Amino acid sequence: MRQLITICIIYALMPLLFAKKDDEETLTDSSTIVFKFADKFKKIILGCSIIFFIITIIGTVAFSNQDGSIVFTIIFGIFSILILGFYLSARNKKVIYQNNSLCVYNMFGKKKNFNISDIKKAVEYPTNGMELIFKDNSKIRLDVQLTNYGRIKDILSNNGITYVDKNNNENVKGW
Repeated sequence: MRQLITICIIYALMPLLFAKKDDEETLTDSSTIVFKFADKFKKIILGCSIIFFIITIIGTVAFSNQDGSIVFTIIFGIFSILILGFYLSARNKKVIYQNNSLCVYNMFGKKKNFNISDIKKAVEYPTNGMELIFKDNSKIRLDVQLTNYGRIKDILSNNGITYVDKNNNENVKGW
């Protein structure tokens, strides 16, 4: 029982290992636009992750002498880890537009640079956001929930980039 409680305490501290303060970059150029998730959104996801980890711990300890404890722990453990992964994505994912280039940070904070002139087309999905497709067929997803999401349409228009809806129609409603 003592080992189980120790494992549960370590398990509960996992979300806090990933909860670090965002590294705010110093952006001096007024033409720089940052697309990232809002801080409130990140805090809500972190809170949900911690709650799921606590439910997993309480359930594991409460059901430790019953037959269903392993199933409960596995199911809630998987949900906890998935939510923690979603938090990592929300915390690290951002796109910075500056001087006709895009600097993209993925879920793990890895940085990749793209030139805006290399965009072949942009496809908007009504609920998911926009996908930028480059000439080398690589793709970037811009979620609707990212701050400054509406400004990507202006950037595309100013650079003469075609944007379409999911059915390949160029007359996108609402633009």
